[in-house]
Parts: sequence; structure tokens; C-alpha cells
Amino acid sequence: MGHSMTQNTTQSDQAILQLLASAGPPPPTPEETDVTDYDWDSPCVFTSSQIERLQRLAGSAAGEMSAALRARIHEDVELQPGPPIQRYAEQLFSEEDDTKRCYVSLATENSAKCGFMMVPGELANQWVAKVLGGAGTEEKDLSSLESAILIDIVELLLVAFNRQFQPAGAQALWCGKDVSSSPVLSPDTPTEEYTILPFRTSGDDDHDEMQFMLTSDVLAPAAGADNKDTFSKSPGQIRKDIIAGIEQVGIEADAFLGETELTLREIMSLESGDVLLTDTEIGQVVVLTVNGVKVLYGYPIRCSGQYGLQVVDWAISHSEHK
Repeated sequence: MGHSMTQNTTQSDQAILQLLASAGPPPPTPEETDVTDYDWDSPCVFTSSQIERLQRLAGSAAGEMSAALRARIHEDVELQPGPPIQRYAEQLFSEEDDTKRCYVSLATENSAKCGFMMVPGELANQWVAKVLGGAGTEEKDLSSLESAILIDIVELLLVAFNRQFQPAGAQALWCGKDVSSSPVLSPDTPTEEYTILPFRTSGDDDHDEMQFMLTSDVLAPAAGADNKDTFSKSPGQIRKDIIAGIEQVGIEADAFLGETELTLREIMSLESGDVLLTDTEIGQVVVLTVNGVKVLYGYPIRCSGQYGLQVVDWAISHSEHK
């Protein structure tokens, strides 16, 4: 009898050791999930695919604009398009620094103002000087003649720009006849949405980067965005769309029936037909959680051949009622 009990105990100990060995090392700590912060300070009119479409069009336009610029200033220059940038008007034109800039207003065929062409002062002086046969290293305010030459250059660039963007759905752009040191904006449109299409002439120096600063609605057709649907929605409508999208997000809910404590030896001795009692009593509500957060309370039931949870109350109101 004693020998038999000792043998059974030894076999049970071996089974426990085998169970522990088969469990292996503890699971690795889950890596921190990559999180991208949403830039609430900038508009997101276009999706990433639409931004890529605009960049491809800008890349095609860059070649034609480079050819037009080379022919006008008689210098080998190659414009390189940068990634489109989305900004509100108040962000775009609130920068205060000592950099001189030249702005030429842009408009569509129906004379609706739609943005600006920005050329850094140093670059504008270089271009104008090349046309006049000089070096153009000095940064200074442009004379009337020099401003007219810069306007002429901008018009040539716009012809090349339109040649690529018009077939994609955008309206033809025209430039104004004046050069200003700062953009003329309506004070009532600080949140007007702009998309910047930058083009560098060389290197990474901002002094060598000209920019098309266009209202996003003008570029919407070329980007493949539904102009009427995207830009006619009020903030309230957009909020409803966001909420509707969130409401359709799938989640996984867990119903916590209860728990019990057992020793490893007790677990090893369980047989088919044994019953484990949890700490939840009959008539006591169980908790439904989502991502570990208590959401609902209810009673476990059998329904249509499955186990279910009959909802009693929301977890928040349940705790308040206690």
C-alpha cells in the first residue's frame, strides 16, 4: 500500500515536471505598438494615394518647366519636385523671418483667386539677372522692369504646369501682373486649406525652392478627389461621417464568467466529468469587457444552442447605482 502510494506520487511529480517543461519559457513581452500622431494643426484634404498622384503630376511638370526656364534664363537648371504639403492659410503665411520672398498671385480661368507662386528673393534676383546678362548674386527689391521679367518667367512656368495638370482635370492657372513681398489674403479665411507643390533648383537650401501655393479645391480634380463631395461638407457633416465610420469598427468583447484557484497538483488530478466552481454565484451578474475595460453587466444564459449574455445594465450606470 505504502509502496503503491509512493509510486503514484512519483508518477504525479513526473507529470507535473513534464507539464512545466512543455510550457517552455514565459511568453515574450509584447513590443510597443507603433503609433502615428495625427497632425491636428494641418488639414488632411487629400489621402496618401491622392498626394502621390499630385506628386507624379508635379514630377511630369518639372521637366517641362525646367526646359522653359533654361530657355528663358540661358542657364542649365533642373527643377526637382518635393512632396506636396498641406497647410492652413494662417500657418502658411504667418512665418516671420528675414527671408525675402516674391509672391505672384494665381487665379483660375474664371478669375477666381486660388493662391500664389512664391519665389525666394535671392532666386528671383538670380533669374532676372540672368535674363539681363548679369550674375544676380545680390538680394534686393525688384525694380518695375525686373518685376515684369519675373512675371514673364512665372507665365512660362505656368504654361508648362497647365500642360500637365489640365488633362488630369485641373483648371488652367493664370498669374497676376504684380509682384509683392507678402501675400494678400482675406482676413476671413485663416482656415482656408492650401496645398504646396515645392520645386527646388538645387540642393536642400530653402533659398533655392520655389512653390506653387494653391487652394486645395483647385487641385482636387487632378488629385482624383471628388470636388463637390469633399469640399462642400460642413464641419458638422464631416463629424457625422467620422462618427459613422467609428461605429462600424469591429471589436472583440469578452464575458468574464468568474475565477477559481487551484494548485498544480489539483489540476493534474482532474478527470472527465469533474466540475470546477468559480467565485460567481447563481444570480450574480458577470462582466463584459472590451480591451480590459468593463462595458456591460449581464447574466449567462443558453440561447439557440449557444451560451450567451443577457444584458442587465451598462457598467458605468451599474457602478453609479451602487
